[in-house]
Amino acid sequence: MSTTIDRALSIARQSITWHAYGQQVTGPQVATHLDAARERVAEVGWHPNGMTTSLFGQLTAAAERGRGTASTRFVAGLVILSVLRARTGASVASHEVWERQTGRSRDDVQQLLHDAAAVARDAGPKGAS
Repeated sequence: MSTTIDRALSIARQSITWHAYGQQVTGPQVATHLDAARERVAEVGWHPNGMTTSLFGQLTAAAERGRGTASTRFVAGLVILSVLRARTGASVASHEVWERQTGRSRDDVQQLLHDAAAVARDAGPKGAS
């Protein structure tokens, strides 16, 4: 396992509350949501300023298509931030700033979603309690 993923797992385990809007979500549920967003990026593309094609737009579209919920979207965002923090060493991260950097590509976005799904599967609870 890569050092970045190891760091992201540590950050996620320490900083993420796997509850959103009063509902517990599991790591596999969040990973499914992230995988659906990654698949959508492959299908329709990605653009950092697009309402439906930005990173957050892809997460929202996945929920709207039944591959997640508002709760899994919220926690997926936290997992993405954990990966970005691990990559940069920063204590704070922003997916909006990250995806709008010059030279950012669809492949970069897909890799981020892939890594975040791996972190969610490992760091998150395995079943509802």
